[in-house]
Amino acid sequence: MTRMLDTLGLWAYAAFRFPLLAVLRPRVERLDENASRVRVVMGHLTRNHLGTMYFGALCMGAELGPGLLAMRCIRERGNRTALIFKEFHAKFLRRVEGDAVFHCDEGAELCRMVDEALASGARGERTVKVVATVPLLSGEEPVAEFELTISVKRRGGQ
Repeated sequence: MTRMLDTLGLWAYAAFRFPLLAVLRPRVERLDENASRVRVVMGHLTRNHLGTMYFGALCMGAELGPGLLAMRCIRERGNRTALIFKEFHAKFLRRVEGDAVFHCDEGAELCRMVDEALASGARGERTVKVVATVPLLSGEEPVAEFELTISVKRRGGQ
């Protein structure tokens, strides 16, 4: 039930704030204090002319894992905090020819970074790893690896 509520919440948020993300209709498979797991379905809107997942769809899936973890921490703390992605590095290992699942297991580190940024008032940054797999075709073997730097800062008025 929680996965469904997390997914519906993500869809509603995306519809109003990130319409391009809403087109992907990502599904939250896991979201807790330690890790996230998000699925982007291979379909008409995510498939390119070669029958693989679009580069852009893969990149949006990669940002969801750590983004959801950081937003979860921010929401739990009840603070107005700005979150942006500062750097993005990708390594594509295999063709993505099915539903892609993005794994990020650095929730505790992201929460620590959010707490430090809120306490100090300074910008906090953390580089996290995200691994993409295609479970139906290759099990847990990575098809892509990403490194994203997240930056957070407390917004004024607190």
